Amino acid sequence: MRLLAALLALIVLPGPVGAEPAQVGRPGPPKKPPAGGTNPEALPEGEIRVRAGNQEQISKGRYKFRDFVDIRLGDMRIQADRADVDETLKPDGTKGHKVVAEGNVVFLRGEERLSGERLEVDDSGKGTFTDALGFVEPGVFVEGRTIERLDDKTYRVEGGTFTSCAQPNPRWGFSASSAKIKVNDKIIAKNVLFKVKSVPVFYLPVLYYPIRDDQRSTGFLLPHLGNSSTRGFDIGGGFFWAMGRSFDQTFYADHYSRFGWGFGHEFRYLQDAPSRGVFKTYLFRADGGIWDWDLDWNALQVLPGKVKATVNVRQYSNLTFQQRFQDSFNLATTRTKRYAFGLQRSFGADVLQVSADKMDTYFGDDTRVQGHLPSVSLRHFPKQIGKTGIVVGYEAKADDLKNGFADQSDTYWRFDFAPEVSRPLSLSFITLTPQVRYRYTRYQTSYAIDADGTSALVGDPLDRSFFEGGLDVRGPNFSRVFSAPGGGYSDRFKHVIGPEISWTYRTRVEDFNLVPKFDGTDYFLGTNEINYGIVQRFLAKRPGPSGRTSPYEFLSWRVSQTYYVQIS
Repeated sequence: MRLLAALLALIVLPGPVGAEPAQVGRPGPPKKPPAGGTNPEALPEGEIRVRAGNQEQISKGRYKFRDFVDIRLGDMRIQADRADVDETLKPDGTKGHKVVAEGNVVFLRGEERLSGERLEVDDSGKGTFTDALGFVEPGVFVEGRTIERLDDKTYRVEGGTFTSCAQPNPRWGFSASSAKIKVNDKIIAKNVLFKVKSVPVFYLPVLYYPIRDDQRSTGFLLPHLGNSSTRGFDIGGGFFWAMGRSFDQTFYADHYSRFGWGFGHEFRYLQDAPSRGVFKTYLFRADGGIWDWDLDWNALQVLPGKVKATVNVRQYSNLTFQQRFQDSFNLATTRTKRYAFGLQRSFGADVLQVSADKMDTYFGDDTRVQGHLPSVSLRHFPKQIGKTGIVVGYEAKADDLKNGFADQSDTYWRFDFAPEVSRPLSLSFITLTPQVRYRYTRYQTSYAIDADGTSALVGDPLDRSFFEGGLDVRGPNFSRVFSAPGGGYSDRFKHVIGPEISWTYRTRVEDFNLVPKFDGTDYFLGTNEINYGIVQRFLAKRPGPSGRTSPYEFLSWRVSQTYYVQIS
């Protein structure tokens, strides 16, 4: 009896209604595939397959199915407690089907998932759900009193709620008396009540909500409301303009009850790596007519001739404006503003760079000023000469420096040249790297020290030079590999531990107190020192950009000590 019941569960219906996995009927010409033809599991047009615990043919062309019904129709799949299938005649004379499913109905098509109490649908996918909820591409959760499927790309919802938040208790959502969903395009809803954590926030008569999977639809952004003891009540909104696949802009407008109006603009672009940029500008006009402003620009662009241009600007009108109107804690508490521009071009192992930068740091009533106006550098990355094993590198740099305070600063130029030579030697368990460096620096001016000990940057030009030798010793290293099959981060880990010792000897630097101090280049002193310690590294096999796995160091620490010997 069980075998008979199992055989009856796979019902083979006459005509175009069939059973899965088997079909009956005489061979005929190839059947037309469903429109679009993108789903490899889709059935040919005019064909239906049904699985059910039992079935009954009510009349010619009418069938009744019960006990977990599973229907495949075109690229759609319908599951329900019970279903009725009627054969229909299409205007072109071919046969079609109409399905009425009831009880725990589930509708599946591509990424779409809908469930409800009742569904009426035909071959074309047109149908109506009752008391339904589910998921519509791309990432929209919908629930409605009725959900009508007009075609493959359009739904009409009556008495619905919508959200894109996947939390069990959505952080936000909105309800509407009626709405039309254009799959992978937009939602146009009427009589909208926007909610945050199920709490009503505001009402809109009409809402246009873009739902494109690339999240790049032109339209108005949701307005924001707030209240502050400093700024008062504020309200604002924005407009997003999707200019193309690689460019977009956003325009903002805000009103603060205690101050006035603010206007913002943000332009973003992304081109072939590494070219990309973000330009943020905000203007604020107080009720008294005074304008404040804030600029935050960052960009890296590859120009013709393989020249890389960089822009980094962080400027604002005054600190008070920053503290009152910045929502970011880091920006509201900053006391620096800066700008930097640069052009860079590589010539094999050589890199030529021209740049300019300036940074202001506020100290109470004083403003510290530092900058390179401009700076030109040529760097040759360490490279082996032929097969000799000798590695040579150098850096030459010329800077026009500005250093001091806003009301009094010094401007002078500095030229620096630093070549280096090394010869790495690798043994079976240890690596030795002896190296020799030379540095020459020319300053346009120097400090002049008076008899009373005061100094001023009005002295004669100054030449500074020194030699430096060193030896770097690493190893022997000990390692162990740990396997973690199925690990979320990596399947294999490696722990490496070993000693490192370095010795550095630098000749005495004459006239150190006369050297103008701007950055680390100016603070070299003669030394004879040994640094020794134990270094531990943890590595993991991780997939790289090409998809191939490679070692990645995710953790390291060093315990070291330095011993100094006074140079003569």
